[in-house]
Amino acid sequence: MSVEQPDEQPPDSRMNLLRAILSVAALLVAAVHVLWPDLRVDTITLGLFILAILPWLAPIFTSIELPGGWKFEFRQFQQEVRQQLEVKSQQVEALSSRVRTVEAFTFSGRVTSDAERQLNEALQQFHSYLESLGLQLDQPHPTVHIGPLDSHDWTLRDAYSDYNAFYDGKNNMIVLGEKLVKDPDVVLREYSHHVLGALAPNSHISWGGPTERERALVGIWSGLADYLPCSFKGDPHFGAASAQVFNEMVPGRNLPYIRNLDNNRHVDKGKKKAPFSPQDIGEIWGGAFWELRELLEQDVTDRGLLDAWKALNSSRPTSNIPTLFMDKLIEVLPSSENRDDLVRLFRIRNLVP
Repeated sequence: MSVEQPDEQPPDSRMNLLRAILSVAALLVAAVHVLWPDLRVDTITLGLFILAILPWLAPIFTSIELPGGWKFEFRQFQQEVRQQLEVKSQQVEALSSRVRTVEAFTFSGRVTSDAERQLNEALQQFHSYLESLGLQLDQPHPTVHIGPLDSHDWTLRDAYSDYNAFYDGKNNMIVLGEKLVKDPDVVLREYSHHVLGALAPNSHISWGGPTERERALVGIWSGLADYLPCSFKGDPHFGAASAQVFNEMVPGRNLPYIRNLDNNRHVDKGKKKAPFSPQDIGEIWGGAFWELRELLEQDVTDRGLLDAWKALNSSRPTSNIPTLFMDKLIEVLPSSENRDDLVRLFRIRNLVP
């Protein structure tokens, strides 16, 4: 019988115990032989005895070879089993990841296979980008519905238009008008509403709300919802693919985009009423965010804006919201070197006093 020692030895305490067990077993066999010298041990008995002690020898010997060509290899077998288990575990994880990716977004309504594929790809890539910024949401992804709604809720049915898109937070659903399906910017803006709402669960914002607090919050909210898709794609022009649709809706409008964040717009304090359309004031906020993006790095800006939005709504502000948002943004940015420039770009647009 030959044995091979493994390269790696078990811990000393365990090794000593195994040595003691084997020594006691050998002494017992020797004692039996002395007391009963005429006792014969046949091959079967010897084989069963060896099989009985084989599990105890695994941590000590790599292999044991018996007369007749029988060879037991312990450590290699264990290593192969571990490797196979690791491979299987990785395969299961990869499969699980693919299943989660496929099932991430569910589509309904008047959606073609090409539109579903393109929108699903855009949403997945956008979501992955937000995750790379540290975003973690406990909520499931929203469903995406295209076309008119067959709903008992008349407010949802009336809100639908072929030229409109909206996010229904109550049902966690993105609704896209059929004219806007080919523009990924639109669905990413609505997904941004889902994200921003999840980061501000207690904000209780009404987009048509009459209070100063609501007007201030929805302006920042809309600006972020435009900015995040534009920053993700690296283009300040929002909605270029659906610009013609909006040009058809508005007489005299002939722009190659819906909104442009590379702008110098500012709130006109001389007007009796500031541009309190969420999308209008949002374009001014979005312009400030884009300017900040050019001042700092993209990921620093985007991460800072998301953190500042979350921090702002966690404090449940009731007044001075634009200034509080700017202060939160300064707090979460990694360096205060650009503080004066940051304050300036908000003030020059009359977004903060």
